[in-house]
Amino acid sequence: MVFLTSLTLCLCVCVQDDLPEKYESEEGKFTAQFPGKPKKTVQNIPTAVGTIKTNFFMHQSASGAFAVAYSDYPKDHVKNSGVDNVLKGAREGAAKNIGGKVVSHKAITLDKHKGQHVVISSDKTGLEIHVRHYFKGDRMYQTLVVGQKGKVDNDKTKKFLESFKIK
Repeated sequence: MVFLTSLTLCLCVCVQDDLPEKYESEEGKFTAQFPGKPKKTVQNIPTAVGTIKTNFFMHQSASGAFAVAYSDYPKDHVKNSGVDNVLKGAREGAAKNIGGKVVSHKAITLDKHKGQHVVISSDKTGLEIHVRHYFKGDRMYQTLVVGQKGKVDNDKTKKFLESFKIK
């Protein structure tokens, strides 16, 4: 009886980590289905256009880290530089940050918002990142999943990335 109760408790805890939890950010104006409750952090990130405040919402589990982030670029920077150029800088910067290389990237849209899906891999760290960048005005949204190389391209990653909506 004790064994069965322990097994049931273990199964419930393991399954709960995989249950999607809808998260809505009023200030960030987005929703996403995380595999558990995300934790918010804020970082000031130095970029070519100055320091940019980035708001991160992340849930870490045994299968990887699931995150949404948003950053507000200086007024009219995206318009003046061109969305494609800013997206190129975002993917190159992300690869550089983990000492990796861009394995693939393709243009995508979310509603009418231009974006990209990028896969980055690092032999140095053994990490793989699937990230989507989208722009709405001067705000860049990022949805990403980070995990061990070769273990990130799965249904859980796809469901998380596709659950993201801009309000």
